[in-house]
Amino acid sequence: MFEELKEKGLFLPSGNFNGSFVKKFLRNMTPEQQNWYQSAKGDTLAEKLYLESHLMIPPFCSCGNSLKFISFKEGYRKYCSSQCRAKGAIAKSEQTNIQRYGVAYPAQSKKIQEKMKATNRERYGVENIFEDKQRIQEALINKYGVENAMSIPGAKEKMKKTQSSLDRKTIEEKRKKTNMERYGHECSLHNITIQQNIRKNSKKKYLKTLFSSDRVREVVAPLFSIEEYQGNIDTKGQVLYYPWNCQICKHSFKDYIANGHIPRCPYCYPPGVKGVAEKEFLLWLHSILPQDIEIIENSRKLISPLEIDMYIPQKKLAIEFDEVYWHCEKVSGDKRGSSYHVGKTEACEAQGIKLIHILDEEWFNRKDIVKSIVRSLLGLPCKSIMARKCEIHKVSPADSRSFYEINHLQGYAGASFRMGLYYQGELVSLLSIGKNRFKKNCYEVVRFASLLNTRVSGALSKLWKYAQLLLPSSYEILSYVDRRWFTGESNEKMGLSKDHINPPSFYYTKDFKTLHNRLEFQKHLLSNKIEKFDPHLTEWENMQLNGYDRIWDCGTIVYRLVKV
Repeated sequence: MFEELKEKGLFLPSGNFNGSFVKKFLRNMTPEQQNWYQSAKGDTLAEKLYLESHLMIPPFCSCGNSLKFISFKEGYRKYCSSQCRAKGAIAKSEQTNIQRYGVAYPAQSKKIQEKMKATNRERYGVENIFEDKQRIQEALINKYGVENAMSIPGAKEKMKKTQSSLDRKTIEEKRKKTNMERYGHECSLHNITIQQNIRKNSKKKYLKTLFSSDRVREVVAPLFSIEEYQGNIDTKGQVLYYPWNCQICKHSFKDYIANGHIPRCPYCYPPGVKGVAEKEFLLWLHSILPQDIEIIENSRKLISPLEIDMYIPQKKLAIEFDEVYWHCEKVSGDKRGSSYHVGKTEACEAQGIKLIHILDEEWFNRKDIVKSIVRSLLGLPCKSIMARKCEIHKVSPADSRSFYEINHLQGYAGASFRMGLYYQGELVSLLSIGKNRFKKNCYEVVRFASLLNTRVSGALSKLWKYAQLLLPSSYEILSYVDRRWFTGESNEKMGLSKDHINPPSFYYTKDFKTLHNRLEFQKHLLSNKIEKFDPHLTEWENMQLNGYDRIWDCGTIVYRLVKV
C-alpha cells in the first residue's frame, strides 16, 4: 500500500505528507483499501504507512510500555516517559564510563583514585586531606583562635539561622541536586553501586545471624566460610548455590539462601515426593496431644467431596498441610486455582470449624513459629505473663528485626512506630504500626507478636493504648488478617471492626521452595526480572514462559477504624 500511495502523490516535494491527498484517500477508499486500513497496525494513516515501509511492528519502551508515534519522518519516541529517558541517559553515561575507565563512575576507577591520592600526598602529605587533623586544627587556631569549628563565636547561632531560613522544599531540592551530581539519581539509594553495597553488607550480616541460629544449626552446617559468601544472586541474576552438610543424614549437598530459606537436604526431603514433611508434622502433632484427643486423617466426610488432611473434633480444628509443589496451579493441572484453598476454608467455617493451611515451606523454614501457633490454637498449656506486670518502651529497628525474625511467621517488616512490652528486662510482646502501603493518610498494623509458646494476657490492648498516643488526633488505621491462619478477633480489642474481605492472592515460585510476592513481578517490572519477556503476553503468561508456577492463598480480612 505504501508504494502505491507514494506513486499517486502521497508526498510533497518537501518530503512531507500531501494533506489534500490524504484527506481524499481517507474519504474515497476502495473496499480493498478499507480492509488494509482496518487490518494494518497503528492508529493513524501515517503510523500504518511508517510500519509498513519499515517492515516493523509497533515498538515498546525498555520498561514494557508502548511508545508514542510522532510522525512519518521522525517515527516513534525512544522512551515512554521522562523517567525512562533519564534512566536511558544514565545507562548510556555508565556504559561510556565503563568503556573508558572500566567502571560505571570515574571515581570508582583505581587508577583515578590513586591519582587523587598522589595529588593529595604531593600537596598535603596525606592521601585524604581530612586525615590531617593537626593541619585542620592549626588553620582554625590561626583564623579563629579555636581548635573546633563549633567553638567559633556565633557558629552555632549562624547554623540555626541558616537552617531556619531554608524551608523544607529548598533543602529537598538541594539534596536532590547533590545526589544527581554524585550518584546520577535524585535519591542516592537508586544508585546501583550503593544498592549493591547495601545488599552485600546486609546479607553478610544476615549470614552471620543465620549461622548462629538454632533453627539452622539443628538442620544443616555450612561447608563454606563467611568470606567465601558472595551473596544470593550473581551479576546475571542467577541464584548462587553453596555447599552444606545435613545434620541428620550427614550427606553433603548444594542449596541456596534467600528470603529466609533454610537449605533443604534432598536425601531427607526428596523434591516432588509427596507426604514426607506432612508425616513429620503429623508425628509432632500426635506427640503434643493427649492420647484421648482424636486426630482424623484424610477425611472426605467433613466437607465432602473435598479432603481435609487432619481434623481434631474435640478442638473443632482442621489442618491442611499444603506442600508447595503439589498445591501449585500448573503442577495440579489447574485444579488448585484461586478458589481452591479459600473454598475449603469457607466450607469449614460454615460448619463452625476453624481450618488452617500450613505450607511445607513454613514448616521447613519457621518450624518453631508454626509449632507455637498450632499449640496456641489447640489451647495447650504455655508460659503465661500478665501485661500489667510489664513495662512498655519504644523498640529500636534492630531489636524489632531480631524479635520478629524469631517470633513472627512473616519475619521482619519496617514500621514508623514500634512499641514493646518488657517483662523483667526481656521483650515479650511487640506491636508495629506504619503508614499504609496503598492508601494515603492512613496507617496499618504491620506486625504483632509475642514470645514463642508464651501467652501475654492483655498485651495487645496495652500496646494499642500506648500507640494511640503516638498517632495524630484524627486517623484511619487498617489491619490485614491472613485467612490461612487467623480470623482476626484480636483486632476487635483495639476497637477495629471488620470492613471487607480481600479475594485470594498468590505467590510465584520456580523451585517450589522459595515463594516470591506477586508484587515483585508486576508486568511493568518483568523486563528486568526475567530472561524471556514478551510485552504482548500477560504477566502470568510471561512467568510461565520462564518456568514459574504460582500458589494461591485464602485472601485477607480487613479490619478498619476511623477516628475523627
